Amino acid sequence: MSSSILKILLSGHDSNDEAQRAEELATLLQTESILNLRGNRIGAEGAAVLATCLQTNRTLTSLNLTNSCIGDEGARALGTCLQTNNTLTSLDLWNNGIGEEGAKALGTSLQSNHTLTSLDLRYNSIRGENFSSACLFWGALTKCLPTNHTLTSLSLGGNYIDDENVMALATCLETNRTLTSLKLDGQHFFGDGRYRGVQTLLLTSCTLTNLNLTGSHIDDDGARELAICLETNRTLTSLNLNGNNIGKWGARRLATCLETSHTLASLNL
Repeated sequence: MSSSILKILLSGHDSNDEAQRAEELATLLQTESILNLRGNRIGAEGAAVLATCLQTNRTLTSLNLTNSCIGDEGARALGTCLQTNNTLTSLDLWNNGIGEEGAKALGTSLQSNHTLTSLDLRYNSIRGENFSSACLFWGALTKCLPTNHTLTSLSLGGNYIDDENVMALATCLETNRTLTSLKLDGQHFFGDGRYRGVQTLLLTSCTLTNLNLTGSHIDDDGARELAICLETNRTLTSLNLNGNNIGKWGARRLATCLETSHTLASLNL
């Protein structure tokens, strides 16, 4: 099955046109619920064929396109199909060279999509300078998250997200009531007030249960700031801080929170 699917997606312009290839793909996928194409480098054209197919597909619930080189063009095609697709619940686009334009299309799709529960955009090229409408993806994300009622897991690690971005994200989550898992691994929290965003996130979110901040240059001072917030947080059950710069002092401070918290059950240092 997978070889037949890849043959269609990788065949290029010289074989059949996009519509015909999408029709052939639809036939192959009519009984499939999970499609894992990670590492097959289908490119933007393959993603476009797949997106055309997904506009009418009613069976596929999980799609993994990790390391598929789809770029902005492929992301835009998928964003368009997500506006009408009502079956896909999980989309993994880890490491696809997606920038602001492609990410904006995906973020915008969340305003009208009512089925996607998990979106993974880790390790792309999404920049977060000046979290505002001028930043295409972040502008789309801030519009959709307060009113989105289906997304439960959002993974943004390994992009260019700073503390100000996290602060704005926390503001969005003050009214969001569905997002429970947030992955912000591989970030760089430097400078004065560098942990304000994460602090706000922990203090204001009413639903977040799982937070991943692995490899984010958090030191003992950061551990202390997080510990203060965890003393009053009533939702977080799992916090992953592996691969940071937390020493014995910071670890002891966090461990105390684990002993006294009524919700935190897992702390990974």
